Amino acid sequence: MITNKYFFLFLLSTVALSNWHCSKKIEGFDMVYRRKFPRDIPASVSTLLSHNFVIENIPTNATAFYANNAATDADVLKILPKTARISAVFNDADFVFVNRVYVYVYPVGEPSKKTEVFYREDIPLNTGTAINLTGGVADVKKIIGGSDFTMEVRLDVRGQPSRNIETAIDFSFYAVTKD
Repeated sequence: MITNKYFFLFLLSTVALSNWHCSKKIEGFDMVYRRKFPRDIPASVSTLLSHNFVIENIPTNATAFYANNAATDADVLKILPKTARISAVFNDADFVFVNRVYVYVYPVGEPSKKTEVFYREDIPLNTGTAINLTGGVADVKKIIGGSDFTMEVRLDVRGQPSRNIETAIDFSFYAVTKD
C-alpha cells in the first residue's frame, strides 16, 4: 500500500516536472553569411600582438532575408549572434597557433559602435583546420538590420603558422520575430 502511494507520487511529480521543463521555442529565422579574410594569416605573425582582420562593406541583405521569411523590419524584434566558424579555405592548415578569437561588428565607418558578436578563448591545441566560435548575447539589429556593416576579427596567437593561411569565416545571426 505504501509502495503504491510513493509510486503514484513519483509518477505524478515526473509528469509535472516534464511539463514544466518543456522549453519554449523562439520564433524567427537565420541570416547566414560567408566572407573571406581580406588577406592571408601570415607565417610571420607575432605572439606579442593581436592581429586584426577587417572585412569591410558586408551587405546585410536584410530586406532579402525578411522577404524570404515573410517578415518586415517591424516584425523583427532583435537580431542575435548565433554561430561562427573560422576555417582554412583549402582545408589544409592547422590552427594550433591560435589561442583566442574575438569577432566584432559595427556600422560602416563607425568603429566606435563596435559590438562583440562571437568569441572563443583557450582554443585547444588539437583544433585542426577550423575554429568554432560561441555567439555573444548582444542585440545587433541596429547594425545588421541596415544596409552594410564591417566585421573585425581579432586573433591572439600562441605561436606561428608554418605558412600563410587563406582563411574564411562562416557566421549566422538569428532574427527573432516573437518572444
